[in-house]
Amino acid sequence: VGYENKNIIRRLDGGFVRVSAMVAPKAMAEWPSNGGAEAVLRLSDGRFLVFAETAEREDGSTQVLLFQGDPTERGTQMARLSYAAPEGYRVTDAAQLPGGELLPLNRRIGVPDGFTAKLTRVAWSDVRGGAVLRGQGIATLAPPLTVDNMEGLLVERGRVPTPSGARDATLIWMISDDNYFGFQRTLLMQFA
Repeated sequence: VGYENKNIIRRLDGGFVRVSAMVAPKAMAEWPSNGGAEAVLRLSDGRFLVFAETAEREDGSTQVLLFQGDPTERGTQMARLSYAAPEGYRVTDAAQLPGGELLPLNRRIGVPDGFTAKLTRVAWSDVRGGAVLRGQGIATLAPPLTVDNMEGLLVERGRVPTPSGARDATLIWMISDDNYFGFQRTLLMQFA
């Protein structure tokens, strides 16, 4: 779990009750207190990506750390890379598609639309030290579509109903965070 206000990473036990390990990577020490570790993704090969929300580089991309294993384990090797979100957006979470590609979730808050969200797809081959991850836009949620402060993403395989029965599909779950504000909503949405 990444804590963006403290720029630390904690590993929780299987019941999500007790902290079993914690690390404050030196590479995250200068990340902004409200723009740090916004998304943590464990890749299918055991590596971890940690995306900063607003720790920008000179080219406008945001910093990403690639850990070769569990970041809370001493001696885990790390490389730096970055993520170029769509213009005006910030990454809020990321998942991995069954084919290996990354699926970053990006959010924007603006006038007059309020919240909008954009999913991008990043090639698996781009995930390496020193790279700038650039996603191809695959979906945009903006009014009049249902959208809010989209901050969580999960990808899984499942079955979806069809007129002739059911079929296997990649399911994408998105959740919003209401931040305890009356003008925001907590929404859970599923897409096939």
